[in-house]
Amino acid sequence: MVSLFLVLLLPNSGFSQTLWINPNVSMSTDFQFTIQVMAECLGNQVKGVETIVVFDPYLVRLDSITPGPWFTGAPGNYFFWDYTSDGTGSIHFTGSLLDGTSEGEASLATCHFTAIGDGQTPLVFQEVDVRDFDNIDLGFGHSAGDTGILDSAVSTDKQLFGALKAIYR
Repeated sequence: MVSLFLVLLLPNSGFSQTLWINPNVSMSTDFQFTIQVMAECLGNQVKGVETIVVFDPYLVRLDSITPGPWFTGAPGNYFFWDYTSDGTGSIHFTGSLLDGTSEGEASLATCHFTAIGDGQTPLVFQEVDVRDFDNIDLGFGHSAGDTGILDSAVSTDKQLFGALKAIYR
């Protein structure tokens, strides 16, 4: 019985190479916040990545994307390109390790946002393209249900205690 369980488990354990958003539910009361696009390679020798993640541009503005430790911590040179255009509601970047491959788990990119409204924005992967040294698609999956919750109910403006008392009596 145990061996049957292991046989059924093994085929599924090899398909967990994934891109995901960290944190998968981002709660922000601050106007500026970050999320990370993460990769779990599970021993696959990954050479390059391209991904597109969409969000609600009426609630958040993407200020910049910076390469994460998956690129910057790898030995040798890397290429990283941010394709994102202002106001498009998408995170779009590509990158490659020029002097080798990586098989670990790390942040591919840090995305820096500014909240421009209150609400909930989905963070949805539209494209995931992860390639090996021979430019073969590795068939990575991606997370689902990632979201950013923006709530400015708590004022972040500096005010005097008397002014706060007058507002919240």
